[in-house]
Amino acid sequence: MKYLLIMFIVVTCMSCKQDYNKDIWIKNQNQSSDNPRFEMTKDLRENYLLKGMSIDTVFSLLDEPKYIDTIESRIQWTYPIGSNPGFHIDPYYLVIDFDSTGHLIETDMHVH
Repeated sequence: MKYLLIMFIVVTCMSCKQDYNKDIWIKNQNQSSDNPRFEMTKDLRENYLLKGMSIDTVFSLLDEPKYIDTIESRIQWTYPIGSNPGFHIDPYYLVIDFDSTGHLIETDMHVH
């Protein structure tokens, strides 16, 4: 029984990752539970959204953010990415922080 549970967890986690695809990203700007953005976010954060990247380069990757905020001297862009495919409860957002010169500082996933 333990073996089956471990296999289920491994298979579930492996299926939650999808490579970033700009066309799919731009077509799925909603906050639905089946939004493929959630599954692309890990690849996007690890391989595309690099520290020091310009705000223009991020725009060319992701298009217009849903929310733009200024917090102290930072610029913050927020994109809806749907909910965790395994739970479908709370909506998640990809949050990207830029410094005052428009260079990427960090990315994070927030639950709202």
